[in-house]
Amino acid sequence: MIAALGAGFGGRMLIKTGLYTGRSYILTGLYDGEPYNTPNELSIDEKGRI
Repeated sequence: MIAALGAGFGGRMLIKTGLYTGRSYILTGLYDGEPYNTPNELSIDEKGRI
């Protein structure tokens, strides 16, 4: 599962969570050295790229 965490709880990042293990990994949280404002959507193409 891929999720965009908004600024409401301090997330401001994109994370990947393994559905079988429950482990979460930060995919990205910065752009040009600054945290994202409020990510709320993402797009994944046919090759699996975000």
